[in-house]
Amino acid sequence: MRMTASSSGSVAALFVLFFLGMASVALAQLPGGANSFNPALLQLFDGHKAFSARAELRVLDPQRRETIRTSIQMAYLNGKVRAEVSLSSITSQRMSTDALDLFKQAGMDPVVSVLLPDRKVSIVSFPTVKVFAEEPMGPEEAAEFGTRFSVTKTLLGKEVVAGESCDKSSISITSTKGASLKGTIWAAPALKGFPLRIQLPEGENLMEMTFTDVKLTAPGAESFEAPKGFRRYEGMDKLIADRMQSLTGVK
Repeated sequence: MRMTASSSGSVAALFVLFFLGMASVALAQLPGGANSFNPALLQLFDGHKAFSARAELRVLDPQRRETIRTSIQMAYLNGKVRAEVSLSSITSQRMSTDALDLFKQAGMDPVVSVLLPDRKVSIVSFPTVKVFAEEPMGPEEAAEFGTRFSVTKTLLGKEVVAGESCDKSSISITSTKGASLKGTIWAAPALKGFPLRIQLPEGENLMEMTFTDVKLTAPGAESFEAPKGFRRYEGMDKLIADRMQSLTGVK
């Protein structure tokens, strides 16, 4: 994604990298290495074809100190993924509260990201100001959704997560290309094996996602479509530049 060298453009670029990355900060570390939602993560949901849940995402540094925390409302339906993030839920050492306030003033809170592998596009929308952008997936990213993965689990014991008894297991995810990753999951038998907690390495850091309010029913198909009545932009560059201009009056 190319942005202008203006200050508003630099801030816009930071917004895209940070907030869209928040929904996929750990996913890109999975075998395959795509830069947005990686299909390998879906292997950990043990065959669930449809669900919705709230995910608490944390990133811990090598000393296991929290550096990022945010809440993500997630939905999944037959390969389609939706993630909604409220700026108010974010605490991070990577971004100042002033920057967060700037985006709020520009009406860019919350941000909703929808990935549609069947169409090979992603949709990012901002309901407050009723605008959205649709962008194509890159060839490598699109190809990853055709990659096969195998998951090996080793039971470590039982623990309670989010009020549910879970099977704690070490996991190893391997792609047909030979890439692999090891982590830990806590799966709830009462929820048909849904993983209520996932821990995966992110370089020297540790990514943790804890799920609550899990519903194993299919979310509405309209949740994965371009929002009706919203202004459409052909790319995030123009959308964010316009929002910054509306706030600052600088082109």
